[in-house]
Amino acid sequence: MRSVFPSTSRRNATLRSAKSGSSARTRSDNDLNPGFDNHPEQRPAAVLAPIIKRVPWTNATANMLRWSRVINPAADPGELRTLLQEFCTTHPSWYAKLALGVSEHQRVSLSSIAVPVTFLAGKWDMLTGARDMLSASKRVDGSRYRELASTHFIPVEFPEIVLEELKFLLGRIDR
Repeated sequence: MRSVFPSTSRRNATLRSAKSGSSARTRSDNDLNPGFDNHPEQRPAAVLAPIIKRVPWTNATANMLRWSRVINPAADPGELRTLLQEFCTTHPSWYAKLALGVSEHQRVSLSSIAVPVTFLAGKWDMLTGARDMLSASKRVDGSRYRELASTHFIPVEFPEIVLEELKFLLGRIDR
């Protein structure tokens, strides 16, 4: 799995600099977390950060998340472990800031979208709820909506369905 998180490349560059003996200053967690913990809503993220960094993300710990239903048990433990290892390279305050920003954002008009769109919604998604996804789908002419018994991590929980929907979406495109 390739990293899509910006902090990963910065952290890897820092590690390469440290290994090569470069005199470049290394980044600390505070460099990757510029003042977000000063907001009361984000304090839990600051508390979680040192704990998350110490969790060994193995198949066993991934399975604990699956069994607790934080992530759907359908998720492949190996894929989930890789996702969690990558996910935890970014300070939790970044995710808290993102979630808070989304919750405060005004509704965006989707009526001008004129290309095929598919909305995959997780029934137990705590970040982008199925009800909001259905509402968005209704505002895009000709869109497709599919609700799954999943959380926010649909690609890890149901990769076959995601691939199926992507192929179906490609078939809906006028060439």
